[in-house]
Amino acid sequence: MANSNDDIFMFIYISAIRDAVSRKAYNGAKKPLEKLEELDQLKDTLSELINNVLNNKYSCQNDYDKDYLKTAIEICKIINQKESNGKFSFGNSQKLINMMLKYFYITSYADKDKKELFKFCHCPMDGQILRKVWRKRKSLSCNIKIGKYDEFNKGWGNEDFDNTNGKKDFSKRYKIFQQAVRDLADKENMISLEFDYHYWLPHQL
Repeated sequence: MANSNDDIFMFIYISAIRDAVSRKAYNGAKKPLEKLEELDQLKDTLSELINNVLNNKYSCQNDYDKDYLKTAIEICKIINQKESNGKFSFGNSQKLINMMLKYFYITSYADKDKKELFKFCHCPMDGQILRKVWRKRKSLSCNIKIGKYDEFNKGWGNEDFDNTNGKKDFSKRYKIFQQAVRDLADKENMISLEFDYHYWLPHQL
């Protein structure tokens, strides 16, 4: 018997993976990522984080970020275990995770209380939103320094993990980007995913 929840999950996964490897963001073969042999592993890994969000597990940003980083590391490990899959970077992984949660966030449209479930989620890092944050940099709180234009706005597809004492961590730019988005979103009474929806629209760019 068909499982409608599985169908919905796969629809969102395929939509998100296409965003994660779009254009020049990924050098491997794109189509196989929609039907990997390892898809069950990927689904389990992604589902754990997504279900935690939907079940209101997280009470602070640090707890969410810890599970998010663990999920991103595991996704890269699953996809990169076969050389034929190409090099799936942290940049690709963050886009996959963040776009999936962005699509799940749509469920809050008819139920505003659900918005709170997504308050710790990250904004997808892509070229359009990077440029938007850059243009609004003078509105940022004084403790957020986003650096030079070329460094902040460079392509996100090759973004890699930072390694601190042999442990993988978010890249410095990714941390600054998320901090900046949260700061700007808060000033407009939004959460990060709302900021992405609002400023990704052509008339707002």
